[in-house]
Amino acid sequence: MLEVSNPDRVVFPEIGRTKGEVVAYYERIASRAFPHVSGRPLSIRRYPKGLAAPGFFQKNVPDHYPESIERFAVREHRKQFVQHARKLGAGARVALAR
Repeated sequence: MLEVSNPDRVVFPEIGRTKGEVVAYYERIASRAFPHVSGRPLSIRRYPKGLAAPGFFQKNVPDHYPESIERFAVREHRKQFVQHARKLGAGARVALAR
């Protein structure tokens, strides 16, 4: 498993699930789940301050994300392009789950 910042932080308080456990879950299911979404634009619902706080959709893949995330440009509002993720290598799956 790749290093995860704050793996003991509880991210699902109702069931006591930690960030480390969520990342481990995605690692376990990746080989069966991700082939079904490969090649499609990926959006991620993020809650950086926990589920009780407002979240946001992340579509753009930042430059600091692993190169194992294949990117492609999608034209959105007013001819601006967003770099979506399309294919996810093993390290990318964990990076996105963090």
